[in-house]
Amino acid sequence: MTEDTELSYRIAAAGHKMVFNPDAIVYHHHPTSFFYYLKRKYRAAYWRMLAVKKNRDKIKGDTHTPNDIKYQILSMPVVFFGIIVMAASGYISVLFVGILLFLMSCYAFMRHAMMKDRLVSILSPFIIGARTIAYAIGLSLGVWRFLLKH
Repeated sequence: MTEDTELSYRIAAAGHKMVFNPDAIVYHHHPTSFFYYLKRKYRAAYWRMLAVKKNRDKIKGDTHTPNDIKYQILSMPVVFFGIIVMAASGYISVLFVGILLFLMSCYAFMRHAMMKDRLVSILSPFIIGARTIAYAIGLSLGVWRFLLKH
């Protein structure tokens, strides 16, 4: 699942430089259902931790994961904590802050999607939220299995 990431880590460790080629032609399979898409994101995050275990210096220097996804992953615990606080005390500001942080991390995609498909733009926070949860679960379990347990 993350063979390309592992390969790129080894290439960089060997001192070679990788560059983006916008003219490159790449073929890959896209998920055919939303569930399969979420499962793929979970697995990608889970197995990425094995690649990180083998290349510990990449814990800090992950340039593969876009910053907006990193912010989404970090904002999700604030949302969940806000739900717990709101349920326990009726205090809504923590939940509001978490949702606001999450929506801010979705803004660039939503703006881009708005130019192409308004419905996709409106639904994107829900889709991105589901993806973020799947990714965060995979990341957490991968950290547990590959980085903490051994």
